[in-house]
Amino acid sequence: MSLTSISKHIKVLERAKLVERSVNGRIHLCRLNKESLSQATECFMKSPGTIVSIFWKVNYSKQKIKYINLHKGVNV
Repeated sequence: MSLTSISKHIKVLERAKLVERSVNGRIHLCRLNKESLSQATECFMKSPGTIVSIFWKVNYSKQKIKYINLHKGVNV
C-alpha cells in the first residue's frame, strides 16, 4: 500500500472521528478514538445478520482472545 493510499484511509477515519492525529514536525501520530470506536462497534453489533456485523463479531472475538492470551503470557 502506498503512502498516499494510507494517508487517504487515515483521513477518512479522521472524518469519521474514529482516529485522532497529532503532528510533531514530520511525525504524525494516530490514536484510535475509543469512544467513537465503541459507538460504531455497538451500532454494527445491533444489526445482526449483516456482513458488517458478522465481520465485526468474528474479528472482535479473535482480538479479544489474543488480548486475553497476551496478558496470560500465552504465545499465539
